[in-house]
Amino acid sequence: MIVINVFFHIKKEQRDAYLAAMDVLVSHSQKEAGAQFYNLFADPKDDTKFVIIENWENETAIAAHNESAHFKTFAGEIKQFLVEDLRVVVSSQK
Repeated sequence: MIVINVFFHIKKEQRDAYLAAMDVLVSHSQKEAGAQFYNLFADPKDDTKFVIIENWENETAIAAHNESAHFKTFAGEIKQFLVEDLRVVVSSQK
């Protein structure tokens, strides 16, 4: 299993639009082959900080996800929402 955590710090005025875009991304991604877990979490102390936690079966599933229409749409939109570059942390189960 491969775990990916993606950390987002968004512009406060973009929060509603960001959440709408995330709803589409998350709902489609959860249905993908190889997606064991995929969900968005909010920082309880700062409503402009979020993390997506993704668990994937393997690299093939991640590659397919990265080529999906919903992921490509989101990737093209994300910069407009961000205060700073997103941070990605990838781990694998040993």
